[in-house]
Amino acid sequence: MQVPDTFRKAISDIFYDKTVQVLSKEIVTDTEGSRRSVPGVITGTFKGNVNFNTLAAVQESYGLDYEIDITITTAYDGIKVNDLISYDGRYFEVTDCKPFDTHYQIVGIDYGR
Repeated sequence: MQVPDTFRKAISDIFYDKTVQVLSKEIVTDTEGSRRSVPGVITGTFKGNVNFNTLAAVQESYGLDYEIDITITTAYDGIKVNDLISYDGRYFEVTDCKPFDTHYQIVGIDYGR
């Protein structure tokens, strides 16, 4: 079925009301020489419907064998696996991003887990 762009825009305008930040990853070296990745600068933002409550249902739907900490539905198609995002002061690494109906479903885990 062909979904008109006006319908997609109406969904976005109504449901995608939370701002999610996209960040770079920076590599830092500690005093002992160990290197690790930390959140860097904000490289962009997008609007989405953020959810922390239906994680088990999403895990089952996608057949994920790991725990997830956030799901986001959005019309934004610029997110990739391993991207770093931030919402409400928390950081998440994207583990899955799949087309779903008229939008995309982004799945992530707490960054640094």
